[in-house]
Amino acid sequence: MRSSMVEKRAGVRSPARCRRLVVIGLGLSLGAAACAHPVQGIATYADQAFGVPSVLDPDRAERDIASQFEDTFGVAAEVSCTQQMHVVAGAQYLCAGRTEDDEPMAIRVVITDAVSASYTWEVV
Repeated sequence: MRSSMVEKRAGVRSPARCRRLVVIGLGLSLGAAACAHPVQGIATYADQAFGVPSVLDPDRAERDIASQFEDTFGVAAEVSCTQQMHVVAGAQYLCAGRTEDDEPMAIRVVITDAVSASYTWEVV
């Protein structure tokens, strides 16, 4: 009789197990925020004759980052990149954002390839 009770209880989740599952889920969600997201950028070309590097199109970068943010986290966001982002490999820039839940965030943009104007972004 006792073994049948154990079998029936095995399908019931204890409050402690539910808490552990929630903590694991939160950890995975927060861990995803630390992942960099690669993006193929669009650059406007400055005067190359004078050695001025091209600049990322801020409107396109803001749209791309906001779209990828929503795809990744399931929450819409507005992104604003006010710095002039010169396309130089390794250059880093900060953008500001706000989720639809009114949570502020900072986003780091790192240029990964100057030729293709590729960059990654991550919430910091």
